[in-house]
Amino acid sequence: MISDLKNIDRFYYVFGGLLLITSIFAIFTLRTIFSAFTQAGQIDRELLEASTPRIDLDTLDSAYQMVTNKKVVPLDVK
Repeated sequence: MISDLKNIDRFYYVFGGLLLITSIFAIFTLRTIFSAFTQAGQIDRELLEASTPRIDLDTLDSAYQMVTNKKVVPLDVK
């Protein structure tokens, strides 16, 4: 068996090393991606309650009135 290991080409040692490095990189990458998914799925209720948006109804109404009551200029096509 030891004589068989001596006959292995150098390509297979390099190939095995590259596979090992690639698999370690893939495992680290997938672990990071799935960790980000779990972090994104968690909702902090205290943060949501503290940062509820306050809407200025007067400004919102004036913007709505400006958009809906805008005078339409007809296009004169000859």
